[in-house]
Amino acid sequence: MNSRDPPSKILLLVITHLAHSFPLTNDYLFNIFKKYGSIKKILIFERGKANKAFVEYYDVKHSIAARQDMLGKSIANTGDRLQIHFSRLKSLDLEVVDHSRGTDYTYVHAHTEEPQLQKTNSQKSSPTYHSQSDLRNVEIEGLLDSDSDEEFSYGIQEILSQKPSRMLYVGNIDERITSRMIYNVFNRFGNVEALLYRKKTKSALIQFENINHANIAKEILNNVMFFNSQIRVLYHPAEILQPTTQFDEYIMSNGTKHKIGLLTKTVVFYGMHDFIELQEMIRLVGKIQGTLNNLQTLIEIKLEYQSIKITMADVFEVLKVIAVFSEYEYKGQKIKLEIKQ
Repeated sequence: MNSRDPPSKILLLVITHLAHSFPLTNDYLFNIFKKYGSIKKILIFERGKANKAFVEYYDVKHSIAARQDMLGKSIANTGDRLQIHFSRLKSLDLEVVDHSRGTDYTYVHAHTEEPQLQKTNSQKSSPTYHSQSDLRNVEIEGLLDSDSDEEFSYGIQEILSQKPSRMLYVGNIDERITSRMIYNVFNRFGNVEALLYRKKTKSALIQFENINHANIAKEILNNVMFFNSQIRVLYHPAEILQPTTQFDEYIMSNGTKHKIGLLTKTVVFYGMHDFIELQEMIRLVGKIQGTLNNLQTLIEIKLEYQSIKITMADVFEVLKVIAVFSEYEYKGQKIKLEIKQ
């Protein structure tokens, strides 16, 4: 668990400086976080100086909104501080975690304005665990143990002082990166109107079509490994973008708009007919998941063109592929690729 994890439906809350006498419950957290979207499950861990809890939403856009609004705030007005991170867990299994207080919130849509709430508490006096449950418990405990308060606190004041903008600042860019590669990546998570790459300072300013697109790109790409550098993405006050030195590179939108989604490990290529050649091209850029004899790939025909789905080793390898092969010319034609959702 670290700050580079991409957005997920599950948030990990770390509540520091909370009075031991404060009655922290699942319902208390539910009433705070329900305004951002429908909540599926909440699981509280009491961990000494800090309380930790998972909040699982049905939709990732709701977890993004909750994190953006609640990061660094107090939930009890007692001097406590809330730190929030996206979790690596795919789902919460409330039945297999020791010493926890978990609640399963299931909405039953009725004709009333307030949906009915069904709750199942998982706390048991003498739970019996099977081997799979034990492994799951170790997995969750390990994730919690790896979450340092220093990491969660890093840059919180800087983040809180920012004002949302449709312009983003990107820093700590790998020196091998070009302005077109930056554009290709950020344009996948929001419609980019213009980009100014200040190569000498290894930074860029990116102007999006609207604040929502800038917010999505910031949430997904902040602190990710982009080639050999962990980039930093922050809001930046709007300004007119124009080169000021001979090293600056300016790019305007090429009009290409993509369906905005999450960053996953799988990329689909369209219009490619030679799978072996494509595979070798990709291997020059990033690592494909699996071995040469056991690749998780799929070739299928759709209408009159061929699509090839390739699973990369991780999402950071996918960013390399997007940066290099978006709008790439192959035998006189541009390659079309999408991130598989």
